[in-house]
Amino acid sequence: MSSSDPNHLPGQNGNPPSSSPNYIPAVSTVVGGSNRIIPYQQTQSAPQASNESSEESGGSLDLLGAIWRRRWWVVVSLLTSLSAGALYYYNATPIYASVAQLYIAREGPKIITDSGQFVGSSTGFLATQSQVMLSSAILANVVKNPEIQNAKTLSKEATVAIGELRGALSVKVNEKSEVMNVVGESASPEDAALFVNTTVTAYIDHTSRNRRATAGDILAIVNREKARQETAIEQLYEKMIAFKRLNGNVQIESFNKQGVLTSRLSELTNSLTNVQLELLDLNRLKAAVDKAGENIEEVQYYMQAFPTITQSLGVQGVDPELANRLSFTRANYNARKLRVGAGNTELAIQQKELESMQNELRESQLRSATQFANALIRRVEWLADSEAQLRRSVEKERQNYLDQSAVALEYVKMQSELERANKNIDLLDSRIKELAVNAEDVGNLTVTVLENAGPARRPARPVPAQIMAMAGVLGLMLGVGLALLRDWMDPRLNSLTELRASIDGPILGVIPHVDAGLARNRLEVVVAPKSPVAEAYRMIRTAVYFESPDANAKTILITSPQPGDGKSTLASNLAAALALAGKRTLLIDADCRKPVQNRAFQVTENKGLAGVLLGQISIKDAIQNAGLEHLDLLVCGEIPDSPSELLGRPQFDDLLNYAREHYDRVIIDSPPIVPVTDARIIAARCDQVLLVVRAGRTSRNAIQFASQMIQRIGTPLIGVVVNDAQKGTRSAYNYGDYGNYYVYESRKPLASASK
Repeated sequence: MSSSDPNHLPGQNGNPPSSSPNYIPAVSTVVGGSNRIIPYQQTQSAPQASNESSEESGGSLDLLGAIWRRRWWVVVSLLTSLSAGALYYYNATPIYASVAQLYIAREGPKIITDSGQFVGSSTGFLATQSQVMLSSAILANVVKNPEIQNAKTLSKEATVAIGELRGALSVKVNEKSEVMNVVGESASPEDAALFVNTTVTAYIDHTSRNRRATAGDILAIVNREKARQETAIEQLYEKMIAFKRLNGNVQIESFNKQGVLTSRLSELTNSLTNVQLELLDLNRLKAAVDKAGENIEEVQYYMQAFPTITQSLGVQGVDPELANRLSFTRANYNARKLRVGAGNTELAIQQKELESMQNELRESQLRSATQFANALIRRVEWLADSEAQLRRSVEKERQNYLDQSAVALEYVKMQSELERANKNIDLLDSRIKELAVNAEDVGNLTVTVLENAGPARRPARPVPAQIMAMAGVLGLMLGVGLALLRDWMDPRLNSLTELRASIDGPILGVIPHVDAGLARNRLEVVVAPKSPVAEAYRMIRTAVYFESPDANAKTILITSPQPGDGKSTLASNLAAALALAGKRTLLIDADCRKPVQNRAFQVTENKGLAGVLLGQISIKDAIQNAGLEHLDLLVCGEIPDSPSELLGRPQFDDLLNYAREHYDRVIIDSPPIVPVTDARIIAARCDQVLLVVRAGRTSRNAIQFASQMIQRIGTPLIGVVVNDAQKGTRSAYNYGDYGNYYVYESRKPLASASK
């Protein structure tokens, strides 16, 4: 086989892949209509990136995948819920609603009490009236109406009719607008309007007959309140006369000066507080200046930090013009020094001028600092004297205030009570005049019907859109819940995420579903080499190279947790793919219970593995060519009575040693590892194990049990292959992430492609 062969791989001439130090397994793929070899790492980048992104997406993708796998549960639940909603809508009794709008205004006098509250005021007035309208007293009068008694949707019994009527009526109020909406509902639109209009009429009659107070009652209340206030005034006058007689020598009028004394005391107290605050600030500043001592720069810092205090002390700071001239001269000096050097005569003259200005600035700073310190001392001393004087004045005024007689305070209190009583009398007189204007309407409620209730043309409920929307939401929620529950209860593995969580090993590849009409166990890599299935087998072949770079690891056991997972098909196609890549490969059918490799390669099974292990035939005579270059086959032969005992014989070790010596790869097809012990016996003698699972069929428990068995045996698990993944669906195994990446985009012959 030439190196230009698209299936040619490095190491095909009998040398193991590891013999080449820079060896990178390659896979055959088609790009742009022609075959070319792409390194395995490059071809794996897209699936690997897809896997990483799917793992990062976490449980959200698992939930979406579970919902999609059980989508028919969601669809059936949704359709059932929508059907139930439609059935409910068509069978439900339509309910009609009629509305009457009332405007309710309160009119009546406002009687004020001693506490300043108005008699008869309350909050939630319309809410109270809504309860009154639906009270049993009003509804009892409503059911006595002959038209109500003839209503088709109301019971004839009065007690039952009141309850039904209360359930059919509702009142909606708006305190801000003083508008009340009375709503009636019934299966008959005429009855709904009748319920509302009759109830409104009964409510208006009730408010007319049962006013909270008549005009005479309100006048009596006002007159009693006025009499009480007049009695209180008379008692106050008598008390004040007795007070003056008892305290005749007291100058009552002088106590009107209480406000003046209070104001003066307040002014003195405020002045004392201000002086104390200023003295506190200046004492802190003086302590800082004293601590600075002869440090002129620190004193200058305090002068600049407190400019308001410096200005209030009348201290002038350093002349800014002098500071500016000094900065300008220093800048010129430094610039000239850089130009002419240190020995220049003019530079020396300018240096003396600069030193003179610095001394002048220093003397100016010293003068201002000294002035600031002296002025600060004088100000502190003056404030201390002012504080002492103000303390004496405040104490004197406070004593004057306290010397005033407590009797005067009592007299002022009585005057205040008298003024308040006179004001109440004036208010009551004005209310009596208001009552005299229209005594007949005092205390009434004005109820205006803004809109009468009429029969509705369309039912208020049920609403079709609302019913179907609720049914749809409930159906979706129920369907999603059932789908998630069913997926959680499903013991089978339905996603690569579940598979990774169940087994400790890499996933070497995903084999897509093969149509049921095709022959079982057929060699896809030979019959349909450009199909996605064949490409998947070649990807597994490359993954085997990648996962087992050790040249000594030649024997690979292919097994599965359960029967029917596709291990025999994988074994034959993997062996054929290795042979097509130029590897001398031996396929051993060690499934002595249900051998199938003889049918896959259409060879006779007269001589095979059983004869070798029983010593009836030599290994060389039992091995036969499988019809492909570089591929030999050792079929099972006659099915033995005790396969596990036969496989445990030393002759099997001899067979494997012979195969390792004469072949690059040895693929062994065995029974499932969980139900029988044959695979475990073989695995203990092989270099690696490859586990096959079937998408949507193999259970979690079976995979975990198989993985634990392989771990206990100690043979390395090279990886897992997922078989029969559905393509073209949103399967959680998502074969598209693997297979589509390797699909041949063009089926043109190589000759035409090269053109």
